[in-house]
Amino acid sequence: MQYYRKKHIESILYLLVILASVMGLSSCKQLVLEDRSDCPAFLFFDITNAADYDISEYAHIAAYKYPDGDLLAGDTTTVRAVQDDEFYLQVKRSDSVRGYGVLRFIGAHNQGSQWIVDPGEEFPPIWRFDYKTTAASESYYIDVEAVKDHSVIDVRFLDADMYEGSGGEFPYYIVICSNTCGIDGMDGSPIKGPFLFQPDEYGCGRFRFTVPRQFDRSLHMEVWGREGFSEEGFMVTDLNLWNLLQGTGGFSWEAKNLADAEIEISLAENKYIVTVAEWAGETHSSYEN
Repeated sequence: MQYYRKKHIESILYLLVILASVMGLSSCKQLVLEDRSDCPAFLFFDITNAADYDISEYAHIAAYKYPDGDLLAGDTTTVRAVQDDEFYLQVKRSDSVRGYGVLRFIGAHNQGSQWIVDPGEEFPPIWRFDYKTTAASESYYIDVEAVKDHSVIDVRFLDADMYEGSGGEFPYYIVICSNTCGIDGMDGSPIKGPFLFQPDEYGCGRFRFTVPRQFDRSLHMEVWGREGFSEEGFMVTDLNLWNLLQGTGGFSWEAKNLADAEIEISLAENKYIVTVAEWAGETHSSYEN
């Protein structure tokens, strides 16, 4: 009986060895020297300043092969899913990867890594991060910081309700024009293209709009006569916003986080007051002309 038990145990051990060998050949986790370049790597992300955003906000994250530029993976998720490690991108273990992520992008559409708007559309308040890594392990965590690639500009016309015959209404509307229609998610660089947007008036003589990081001096604001008033259909003035913002000495389109600005305008006196606020809200500088 002992002899047969021994032979039975030997048979079981033999089968276990065969089974382990078969499983090992199909696994990327086996502890033998072999080419694992086709094994998957899972990229997880930690947005270091995620507390600045609503966790329910959408985030689009993509990975491209470096330096070829071929898209490896990309998907839209939420900030919560990213921070809770519920979201990842799968690439090959051997890939060198370059990628980006964008938040608050609703309203823009992407062409590859470019996020742009068509004429007539406002640019969304995009925040962006980029990264570069070599997927050397099965799970790889990447720390990223989102930066502000947009500027919110608030325009207020002084004494807007004092125009004769306007009945307390502001008799003009504005149109914002530029040669920059978006940004590249990879590095935040401006994308050349026509930008044309007419913001709504949200208070008497007050307008607010968002523009992307600019690449030239073309950002300007046209002031037109509103329907039903004496100057209907005529452009009253054309202001170069790029010059007004740069005149503060505290505004730069090269800044890591673009500043916001308030521009107060007196058309009657041809007077402009520009106040620039850093992205965190602190007043940086002002300029009066």
